[in-house]
Amino acid sequence: MLSLAAALGVALLGAGWAIEAQAARRDVELAGRDAEIAGLAAQVDELSSRALLPAGMGAQYIGNFRCTSYCTERYPHICGTGDGITASGAPVTAGLTIAVDPEIIPLGSVVYVQDVGVRVAQDIGGAVQGYCIDVAVEGSHEDALRWPGYGWHDVWLLGGDTSCAG
Repeated sequence: MLSLAAALGVALLGAGWAIEAQAARRDVELAGRDAEIAGLAAQVDELSSRALLPAGMGAQYIGNFRCTSYCTERYPHICGTGDGITASGAPVTAGLTIAVDPEIIPLGSVVYVQDVGVRVAQDIGGAVQGYCIDVAVEGSHEDALRWPGYGWHDVWLLGGDTSCAG
């Protein structure tokens, strides 16, 4: 019969193996994520080398953001008063305007959102906090709710000075 100390030792050893296995799985996940980010960074570098980014324009990876969308209809829930004017003073423009947390992406910043395109941080929103971007899209409120881009996207800050608040 095993002593209590031996049984405890076996239990701890088993728990240690479980923790090591969990850590190994996480390392594999992170390695896969790192490889994906490196591949995307290479694509941005290729765009730069093909002169698809203007001379002197750099791209800095700033993170993985949760993307949602909003319509450009003129209702009070859009741009505060419903006048179609963003927090930056620019008119909300589908295909251009994004709402951001200005602590992460300063207003006026130009970003590239993977699978969405180049957008300008012109607006803010109460629900747009942290690593979240709300993309202004064409159509009605219902169209915005059906926008296929909902989800997580890698984001790059574009410009000559690619430093940002985040």
